[in-house]
Amino acid sequence: MDDLEKYIFEQVKIEVDYTRSWPNKLLAFYVAINFGLAGSFLAFSSRDKGLAAVPDSAKLLIILGVAVLFFWTIWLLIRNHLSYIDYRNIQIQFQIDHLEKTHKEKFLLPKIWFRLNDRNIFARGQGWGYYGFITVLVTAITIATVWGSKYLFTS
Repeated sequence: MDDLEKYIFEQVKIEVDYTRSWPNKLLAFYVAINFGLAGSFLAFSSRDKGLAAVPDSAKLLIILGVAVLFFWTIWLLIRNHLSYIDYRNIQIQFQIDHLEKTHKEKFLLPKIWFRLNDRNIFARGQGWGYYGFITVLVTAITIATVWGSKYLFTS
């Protein structure tokens, strides 16, 4: 392996690590925004008159903002997942070129190491699918809290 191949492989390794860690950061930011908003609505709703004075049109605008943030987050998760698949396939191709012929039997390497991934949102979807599920769940909780906050503390 020459220096250029080593450099390319090192850069691919960095990108794979980045695309593995980035959804955690995105999801943490998304959850913090939504639960901050939902928590604020719950806190104000428990006071006298609370959010009863907030018109439904304002709540609809807030929910619209949450929906836009939801779709943006899902789009970023999908784009990140497809980038991960691309960079992971480069690693797999490197393994095929440099390990399969010489070291496959010597080290009893698993066959999955040498199988390229299809580039679609369902390939290796159990990983990013979890983030998608959490994003949907958090969005539903936030929308229910914002819209239903006036009903939670009424007597």
